[in-house]
Amino acid sequence: MDLASGHASMRSRLRRAFHAGLSLPHGTEAHLAGALRDTLQHPGSMVRAELAFRIACSFGVTDDRSENLAIAIEYFHTASLLFDDLPSMDDASLRRGVPCAHHVYGEGAAILAALALINRAYSLVWKSLAGLPAEVQAAALTYLERHLGVAGLLN
Repeated sequence: MDLASGHASMRSRLRRAFHAGLSLPHGTEAHLAGALRDTLQHPGSMVRAELAFRIACSFGVTDDRSENLAIAIEYFHTASLLFDDLPSMDDASLRRGVPCAHHVYGEGAAILAALALINRAYSLVWKSLAGLPAEVQAAALTYLERHLGVAGLLN
């Protein structure tokens, strides 16, 4: 496989994983389900996911673990965009060329969709780190806390 087709294959894999990585249980409230489905249908550029996947693979992390980590990072980012679009923040009307989730499904559904993505992201991080040496786990989780917590994304 040449470099271009390898890149296209990786990009396609990550887009499929982004879309399929958060399954909705039967009976999920309609507004929440709609907000999540629409959000998962429009993944954006996936640059962060691609970088995370390539970097993890370059350190010898398996493709499955690298994928989990890459999608977790993209879910964290996407959740931050859902929050950022809310009326209490930027009050955006469009994201990635489509109406923002809070305009279509309501603020509550947009907030719950963001929280669902964050919860799923942490689960994927756990899956990518499970079984790795304790010092690797600790370093990765410290890094996440630093960049996603009050001193990072929230600041």
